[in-house]
Amino acid sequence: MTYADIEEAVMGALKESVPGLRSVEPYAGQLEDEIKELALRLPAAFVVHGGSAYTWVDGAVYREQAEVSVLLARRVTGRPGPDPTVLDAVLEALARMPLGDSAERLVPVSSSLVFTNRLVSVHSLEFAAGFDRVFKNL
Repeated sequence: MTYADIEEAVMGALKESVPGLRSVEPYAGQLEDEIKELALRLPAAFVVHGGSAYTWVDGAVYREQAEVSVLLARRVTGRPGPDPTVLDAVLEALARMPLGDSAERLVPVSSSLVFTNRLVSVHSLEFAAGFDRVFKNL
């Protein structure tokens, strides 16, 4: 399993299960764009590998606990945070989602407000899954 595999699985589930999102894509600095331009594509979800922790198992085998972040961006409408229906839909789509035979299911880890101004609000949902990784050079 690779980080790209995890991101693709998460994006596929969001595209299929959360029809209210106008855009679902890997995060590549889009939130650094001009806010007015970004507001035209909202609500949107950006997916990125959030980090990993490794535990040695045996030989070249390590248990990897990978985190994936879903950044939900929406237009500010007068109430704080993302649209609760979109937030709930993302949680429903991804919580306990299987990633494959060798991986645990995704589990929700945390949720937090990342950024807000008078135009855009960004909320982060963190998920994690564990799987075995073999490093060939060890």
